[in-house]
Amino acid sequence: AMEYSTKNYFECKLETWTHFFIAASQTFICGLVLFWMHRRTNNDVWLHTGNKLKGVLKGWTNSSEWNFLHKFHLLEAEEHFCCGRYSEAKVSYDKAIFLSKEHKFINDEALACELAGYFAYETGEETAALDYLARAHENYNKWGAVAKSKNIYEFIQSIFQNNPNLDQKALISSLQSGLGHAANVDTTGPSSQNARKRDFPPTTVE
Repeated sequence: AMEYSTKNYFECKLETWTHFFIAASQTFICGLVLFWMHRRTNNDVWLHTGNKLKGVLKGWTNSSEWNFLHKFHLLEAEEHFCCGRYSEAKVSYDKAIFLSKEHKFINDEALACELAGYFAYETGEETAALDYLARAHENYNKWGAVAKSKNIYEFIQSIFQNNPNLDQKALISSLQSGLGHAANVDTTGPSSQNARKRDFPPTTVE
């Protein structure tokens, strides 16, 4: 099914602007899924196809950087993450976050912050992960995605609970900028649902 869907992106004729923007959104989300699948399976087929979709999105930035450049940088970041280019990945995540904010795409800003948070957590940067995730939580709230915001908040709690040596004082100021109730984060004991480095994305809370 995935092979059929991605094949359509390369062959479809975008006859109207509606078709174009629908295809653009599908290309973006499918690219993110493909890079995630590569990290889960280490199957290079997912990486190769994700790179093709990233190339399609890059071409569309020539028509409108405002609509597509932040999306391209997020796919670029995920590709770097897959390939172990962590310094380049961080730069691309930050570009995606900055441009999403600059171009008023609060949903994509939230998503970029979320994925940057998972990247930072998987690469052992818990403090950076908490900062990114707090910003994701704030932006999902602003966008009205309450269940997703709750999901991010619970993951933040699990990071505290599973990392008792984190410097709480150093973190609280950055968390308060993204979490209105950051001071209520429970850091007293282990979570019943431990954070697992490869279990991303977390299941959305209904």
